[in-house]
Amino acid sequence: QAPFSTVLTPNELVKEYGDASVFASGLIVDGLRVFDDNLWHACTVALGVVPLSDLQRTSKKWYHKLFGLSPKIPETMVAANHRIFEQKDWIRRVKQFAERYFDGDVKKTTYCLKHVSLWKTWCDLSREWKDVDWENAEEKTAAYVDANTLGAQACSGGKCEII
Repeated sequence: QAPFSTVLTPNELVKEYGDASVFASGLIVDGLRVFDDNLWHACTVALGVVPLSDLQRTSKKWYHKLFGLSPKIPETMVAANHRIFEQKDWIRRVKQFAERYFDGDVKKTTYCLKHVSLWKTWCDLSREWKDVDWENAEEKTAAYVDANTLGAQACSGGKCEII
């Protein structure tokens, strides 16, 4: 993560990862969507560092045990189970991508996904970047309270305790 991340140019991406870097954007977009805009977490789950089972706390059995409710599954449970299905499917696609382009190396695949994502972020930042004219910039100082105005706070009931 910044500032410790290397941003590779498109030529460097192709040199490092081959054609896979050109095809990675779909996986990145879907990973961001199903893992709450956190590609690094998505890649960690795909590598098995954080098991997906830790996210699966929304099973019907768990829900009944916790809340003791009827067998009908609430809408939030359906949505949560659908999200887990999407996360599992994304992990399957990452592994399939690794097989096709990286000889099954999921770690290198996640590096590729992260580098392509960093390049896109860099492009977005560069497009929105505006130079600051530091010659004409004014620095506003913090407002200070005059110590004499604080003296009244020490007086209470006609007795002053200014030391």
